[in-house]
Amino acid sequence: MKRLRLSTQIVLLSLAIIVLTLGTGVAVSILQARAQLDRESGRQSLAIARTVSQIPEVRAAFGAPRPELVINPIAERVRRRTDAAFVVVANDRGIRYSHPDPAKIGKLISTDPSEALSGREYVGVQTGTLGRSVRAKVPIRNDAGRVIGLVSVGILEEQVSAQLRHDLPVLLIPPLIGLVLGAIGSFLLARRIKRQTFGLEPNEIAALLEQREAVLHGIREGTVATDASGRVL
Repeated sequence: MKRLRLSTQIVLLSLAIIVLTLGTGVAVSILQARAQLDRESGRQSLAIARTVSQIPEVRAAFGAPRPELVINPIAERVRRRTDAAFVVVANDRGIRYSHPDPAKIGKLISTDPSEALSGREYVGVQTGTLGRSVRAKVPIRNDAGRVIGLVSVGILEEQVSAQLRHDLPVLLIPPLIGLVLGAIGSFLLARRIKRQTFGLEPNEIAALLEQREAVLHGIREGTVATDASGRVL
């Protein structure tokens, strides 16, 4: 197998180190960007849920014979305006009064409502009927402060992933610039080393050193060094 030239080895080794370093940095940046998008989606879902829970018409509708007739149109308007995947309002037994799929109204919500029904807000990632989503759940209270239901608002993970793909070019531009600059630097370094070694490869330099040492050690005997062709070196 033919040995690679020294300049080629320098370029390849430098590029390998650069790619490994930049690749690790890109992976960490993508993970951090995804975590940040999840946090932003959670905050957005929480803000929407809090707003819906304070709408007077929604709270008043809990005392109506058919609350879904009032609540579902309001929830759907909010969902469309905010680009949320769903805005679900349910009573204190977890029965839905709103849902993007009308067929699911009147049925139990698909995820655990206990946190919100106990009076606490919840933000996290759960899998429901529409898929895996970053969602927030907020209790709905009546005028006496008693929990009468909840609002669950979610943004699908696929929406978060789409946003990450949209932002990906911005994340990749700095590493690509670093890779190009690193490649240019590696090439210039290889050229400089090649000039300093007069274009000789390591094995050629080693052979010259051995010949020099042999001459210095055998100078008293008048040694003459020749190559394989008989030329005097």
